[in-house]
Amino acid sequence: MCVSKAAEAALFACAKAAASPPDVPMSARDLAAACGVRKEYMTRILHQLVRSRILVSERGPLGGFNLRQRPQDVTLLAVVESVDGALTPGRDVPGLRGANTRVQAVVEVACRQSTLATRGALEHETLADLVR
Repeated sequence: MCVSKAAEAALFACAKAAASPPDVPMSARDLAAACGVRKEYMTRILHQLVRSRILVSERGPLGGFNLRQRPQDVTLLAVVESVDGALTPGRDVPGLRGANTRVQAVVEVACRQSTLATRGALEHETLADLVR
């Protein structure tokens, strides 16, 4: 199970926020440049993180984005799910419809186990762990 490019950018932005002084907001432009994505793309991700109450935004020329909570209180799972939605084991694997039922069942079990393992790993790591 892999996370999306948007979730990777969200994790990067949150890690930068965790490593920065809490009184110095980070601009979407600077985060986008550091992450290697377009500013508009990063801005959408940052606003999702604000709606999920992971980041807080400050308006104005000196504004930007900061963590709302302490880095040790924000799990990587919370960041990923704020962008990608809930990581839940799916019941149907795209591309296997019409395949041999045994093959389909084995692949679905493997995908379920992979998703559960990913979820477990992400919920036990925090932003503080990323910046140690």
